[in-house]
Amino acid sequence: LEDDAPTGPQEDPVSTIFRVLSDYVQQHGSKSIQFAQAESMVVSRGFSSQQLQNVLVEYENLQVLHVSAEGDTIFFD
Repeated sequence: LEDDAPTGPQEDPVSTIFRVLSDYVQQHGSKSIQFAQAESMVVSRGFSSQQLQNVLVEYENLQVLHVSAEGDTIFFD
């Protein structure tokens, strides 16, 4: 029988979502991403909007990023 289970360490959703957003801004030579675009990217990868919110709260607390007062832009510090 073949084992279809993934091998090696699996990244948790918070880390994966952060990496997706971080990679995007790095590839585009930017320090920010529009929230709507980030949400679309995350949802298209099978994550929820709530998981994105969890990432934003966690990484804001770590002072790695911040969300604009209007909530429409995510800035990487």
